[in-house]
Amino acid sequence: MEALRIKLEMPQAHFRKPWAFSIRHTYLAPPFSTVIGLLCNIIGNGEELFEEDFGLAIFSKFSSMDCEYTWLRNLRVKAHKSKYLSKVNRELSKNNIEHPGGQSPVRIFVLNNLEIKLYLFSENNALYNRIRQGLKEPEKWYSHLHLGRSEDWINLKSVEKVKLKREKYAGKTGFLTWVPSPTEHYHKTEFPDYQKTFQKLSGRSLIVPEKYEMVEIENTVLRNFNWKKVKILESQLYPITLTSDCFEYFLDHEIDNGKEIITPVIFTRIKGEDK
Repeated sequence: MEALRIKLEMPQAHFRKPWAFSIRHTYLAPPFSTVIGLLCNIIGNGEELFEEDFGLAIFSKFSSMDCEYTWLRNLRVKAHKSKYLSKVNRELSKNNIEHPGGQSPVRIFVLNNLEIKLYLFSENNALYNRIRQGLKEPEKWYSHLHLGRSEDWINLKSVEKVKLKREKYAGKTGFLTWVPSPTEHYHKTEFPDYQKTFQKLSGRSLIVPEKYEMVEIENTVLRNFNWKKVKILESQLYPITLTSDCFEYFLDHEIDNGKEIITPVIFTRIKGEDK
């Protein structure tokens, strides 16, 4: 089968967990929603990406994690008045004019020196060409190419079609990855024993944000996310049994600096828009 592989690097990144506020924890790999945002940016038209279901696999590794201390500004009128006592005042003392709003100290966990591999599978091969063409048309992007925060620019290394072979595999990879639950597996009908594979692979169970829609609650517009049930495979260990087919994967064989690198790819289904 053919898939599109996108390889990129980032000096730093922060993939905020939605429930983290004063201490902003990060996912160890970009969530589906973040990668989907990048793809929509490249294409310049999100509707084209969601014309039908597609599969997405995300791999990430980093060298270290830092904790940054910073201030975040709150521009709500209530926050401004709590500091300046009036919504039209910005003077704390004579001739001491400060920025509007309030501010709060925040700790942000940041990943350093990331390498990321993204695999996209679609029954519509034209989508692959559309993404590759979109990378040559920056004038159609919504913004510069980044993952997560706008200041976390990406360095694109390669975008190419690759052939994935269905084979058994045992061993480790150097990457963290999201492993979809059986109900979220794009090719679940082709891997009827995947339930056993999922149970055997060692990792923490999580829910990770995917697509969202804008909803209004009490006059406030919010993002309402869909969530994917996954495991994060941090050990990078893929077990195998010689008596069962449940440990088969689609494998990507690539040569990097004269060394063969094998990546087991498991696609998570991202649903298209309802017709």
